Amino acid sequence: MLNNKIDVKEEVEYEIKVLIVDDNRTNLDLIASYFEDYNYSLLFATSGELALKRVDYAEPDIILLDILMPPGMNGFEVCKKLKSSDKTKDIPIIFMTAQTDTEDKVKGFELGAVDYITKPVQKEELLARMKTHLKVSKYQETLELAVAQRTEELLIANSELLQFKIDLEKLVEERTNKLSTANQCLEKTIKDLEKAQARLIESEKITALSTLTVGIAHEINTPTGIGITGASHLLSLTEEIEKEYLSDTLDENSFKKYLEELKALTKLIYENLNNVAHLTKTFKMITGYKESEEKEKLLLYEYLNAAIMSLQHSIKNTNIKINLECDENITLYSYGSSYCEIINNLVLNSVNHAYPFNEEGVIDINISLSSDNLILIYKDYGKGISQENISKVFEPFFTTNRGDSSMGLGLSIVYNIVTNDLNGTITCKSNEGEGVVFEIIVPVK
Repeated sequence: MLNNKIDVKEEVEYEIKVLIVDDNRTNLDLIASYFEDYNYSLLFATSGELALKRVDYAEPDIILLDILMPPGMNGFEVCKKLKSSDKTKDIPIIFMTAQTDTEDKVKGFELGAVDYITKPVQKEELLARMKTHLKVSKYQETLELAVAQRTEELLIANSELLQFKIDLEKLVEERTNKLSTANQCLEKTIKDLEKAQARLIESEKITALSTLTVGIAHEINTPTGIGITGASHLLSLTEEIEKEYLSDTLDENSFKKYLEELKALTKLIYENLNNVAHLTKTFKMITGYKESEEKEKLLLYEYLNAAIMSLQHSIKNTNIKINLECDENITLYSYGSSYCEIINNLVLNSVNHAYPFNEEGVIDINISLSSDNLILIYKDYGKGISQENISKVFEPFFTTNRGDSSMGLGLSIVYNIVTNDLNGTITCKSNEGEGVVFEIIVPVK
């Protein structure tokens, strides 16, 4: 039982090593039995000292740690030791305890534990919590590696750019001294300066994207942790109210208090998980990432109408009306979610930029088939876009509304979906005061 390696029932990219630490052999055997049908490599320790040795040579992916293990180190001491080491500080630790003292839980979280499980440990709860924390840990590790790689690439690019700038400045100085007799050399220098300027602009874009990546990696940790903590606390409250119910000691005040806390915790969990989903989705879209979604046969009208319906909450405080003209029988073999994302971002762009607050406005969306192409014409009749900015609208981070916390990503996301996911084209036509027209052409055969 101590070295099971059973075929996994759900897809994982590697064999997961789990260290179970408990001074009670019966508890070890019970918890080990929970993993019999899964592809986990199990490690065991019956004391805090032995646990540290196991971690040192085995490097587990997650640790299930008992708190009370007399007479040696207790779980808090082991956790503190592991979190003080750069080598082991990122290993998720889940405490197992029969104690329900809030002070102990707070202490555990302050020391770096990711969760608590109350003994006797329930199989479904244990596996569900482990799965969640392993996913979070793996995602964080992957994101940190991506950030490190992008940062390294940026440092190399900046170093090369700096050297190029130094060399260029030297060349400019030399050519300037020969200006009176070397007009041809001066023209070459000007061209070199223009190239350097273009590279500087590109470098700024890379810097902005790297900053976004680092920011998301940081921001995603907070709502995830709050959501997990809220879910854990909700489970504890539910278990307590269940005990009162079963023992026939549940009174009306206790139940009302439970409902109030249930509502607050549910709202907290929903808001934070929704924040994580938004951050993740934004990061994937702006980097051109696409999940392994398969093409499917779809009625385009149903997807577009659903997308518009989902936007009602975003436009309910505006006076904007959306008109959709689309043959309800148009059938495609494509990515339905891609069209939803296109409509979502175009409409929100109009809401944020075309019409001032509370101004009446109309958005027309026309869909038609022509030969082997699907043609989507999107129009609003708002403020329009200056000719100076038309060429910039699809660039990441470009916005004329920075003061209202606009990141300038919406139209860049649309461009990536149209050109990368749907292999189509998108153009923008506009004049100030005359609204805007986006024309999207997508091959359908």
